[in-house]
Amino acid sequence: MKRFNMKSLILLLLLILLINPFIKHAHAVTMVESCGILSIPGEIYYLKKDLTATLPGFCINVNADNITLDCKWFTITGNGEQPGIVLNTVSGVTVRNCTIQKFNTGLIDVNGNNNTIEKNTSRNNIYDGFVINANNNSVFQNIAHDNGNSGISIGGKNNDAYYNRAYSNTQSGIVLFGHGDNYVFKNLSQKNTLSGILINNSDNNQVIRNRVYYNKENGIYTLGNSNQNIIAGNNAESNAEYGFKDNTANNNIVDNDYLRNRCISNQIGGSNTSNLCTPQL
Repeated sequence: MKRFNMKSLILLLLLILLINPFIKHAHAVTMVESCGILSIPGEIYYLKKDLTATLPGFCINVNADNITLDCKWFTITGNGEQPGIVLNTVSGVTVRNCTIQKFNTGLIDVNGNNNTIEKNTSRNNIYDGFVINANNNSVFQNIAHDNGNSGISIGGKNNDAYYNRAYSNTQSGIVLFGHGDNYVFKNLSQKNTLSGILINNSDNNQVIRNRVYYNKENGIYTLGNSNQNIIAGNNAESNAEYGFKDNTANNNIVDNDYLRNRCISNQIGGSNTSNLCTPQL
């Protein structure tokens, strides 16, 4: 039998102490069984069941950084008084796998940074499904439908919105307003009462390779003081007015870049002005 080597043990302990600062400790997991405030930085929260908000309002308020809320596909139901999930001035937060319904607004992110909103469904809310009035966030693979205003509204800057679906909303499917510099890529927006994608007083956005079908006004509509947007490779089909419409033109000069867009079977015409897509159908 080999003798225990004290020198080796001491060396091993010293090595553990040296590498310990580089070990990433696992976060704790807290089960959520009722509406409330999530306030432990770095915590992972799982919903344990469907939740119903009581008066006067919100269900989940995230007020600490680096929290993950995973609803595990459970549903959060409101009474129309307040937003369902609120992120207020937090960063590094992830919200995923939540179904949010019957609130004032489904989810709102205000003054946050570097948050991730992914794989959620927001439906049947009085106003918007998702409102991102914050910077440097990722809005990925969410669904927004049958909301009283718009599906997804983005008012901050440097946000990425991609692979989302917005349909059957009372106003527009996806709205960019305010600051700008956002990247909107490969989303599907269809059967909304107004436009598929609306760019309103927002500059320097990139709206790339989205599909806008069967909207009751325009496919992609740019208006107000919206400048230097790149609108490229989008497909607009079977919208009730134009596939693409730009109302920011000054003396018939459009200062946004429309590149390689496709429009077909739109009821009034391909685009207004006439150089925004091909073919002009």
